[in-house]
Amino acid sequence: MENRESRPTAGIDPGELEAWLVLSRLPGVGDQKIAMLVQRLGSPQDVIQSSPAQLAALLGMEKAGIQQALRAARTSLMEKQLAALRHGDYRLYTLWDSDYPEPLRNIFTPPVILYTRGALVSGDSRSVAIVGARAATDYGKKVAYDLGSGLARAGLTVVSGLARGIDSMAHKGALDADGRTIAVLGCGPDVAYPPENRKLMEAVIASGAVVSEFPPGTSPSPRHFPRRNRIIAGLSMGVVVVQAGERSGALITAGRALEQGKEVMAVPGPINARISKGPHSLLKQGAALVEDADDVLAAMGEPLLTHGQKPEKMTMPKLDTGEENLLRMLGTDPIHIDTLCSLTGDSSGLLLARLLQLELKGVVKQLAGKQFLSLVDLT
Repeated sequence: MENRESRPTAGIDPGELEAWLVLSRLPGVGDQKIAMLVQRLGSPQDVIQSSPAQLAALLGMEKAGIQQALRAARTSLMEKQLAALRHGDYRLYTLWDSDYPEPLRNIFTPPVILYTRGALVSGDSRSVAIVGARAATDYGKKVAYDLGSGLARAGLTVVSGLARGIDSMAHKGALDADGRTIAVLGCGPDVAYPPENRKLMEAVIASGAVVSEFPPGTSPSPRHFPRRNRIIAGLSMGVVVVQAGERSGALITAGRALEQGKEVMAVPGPINARISKGPHSLLKQGAALVEDADDVLAAMGEPLLTHGQKPEKMTMPKLDTGEENLLRMLGTDPIHIDTLCSLTGDSSGLLLARLLQLELKGVVKQLAGKQFLSLVDLT
């Protein structure tokens, strides 16, 4: 398969576009098998023009099963989808395109085909996903909005799923900060789900992209959302879970991120709230604790929003000699606990106890990943 850039669907040869659409609609044939067929046979047209016997041999399936899958792909709905792609504002990304999102290309089962509205750009490789409960509380919505806004101001792309609650507020935060945001859907890229998010969807398209592996006109379905969650994780450097129940789809996204070797972060909540169970479970398993955008940026190794700002002059609390010496080692750049151990020769246990006292006195801030910085100016 020849490498080239993604293309607007209106400009793709009708025969090729129809072939990609058939492949994306084949029931029972996953992304890995589709990728293998295109690679072996040369093009999507070559795949769908091959005999059922040849395809059955390559896939290790029964010939009758292949014939049934091809019939199931070609329906009246497919004709409507093909017409929409020919005349709508869609862009097709395939696994062989040079501008296919590189982080997504490297996951275990990357989608062979992506239908998008809006633009994917190279800078989207610096993305963070913010996900969580649809039935979010006011606290959770504010946290998601503030995180989306802060990460956008730091130049990162915010990825989420356009669902009610946490997802919507993360997108809105990024948009209000004039940042980029990407919505990954469990339906066609023309389907607003939930319906009340139609205006939000259009705003996302204008400032980023809507992405789906499902063609236009595909209705949302419960079986689609676990599939889309791997794309949310795959597009991102890390995933932040704000609020989630014990069986939330947000935890599926976090699980996919772990499988992909990505950073997983979580926002704590009230210990007696069911909606805190998901994030707290992740924190117990070692997820980085997040209170603000700087925590996320620190976990990602990105410059902080407070980077380079001079610490405030303030009335100093009473410090003992050990606390004062430790505070002088800290600045506005985060320092990891292991580095402090090397500088002081003290154990991490002793240093963490001292740092906790300094944090309680309001002169030190702990960031995700056991990194610390000073909030005061001792000069």
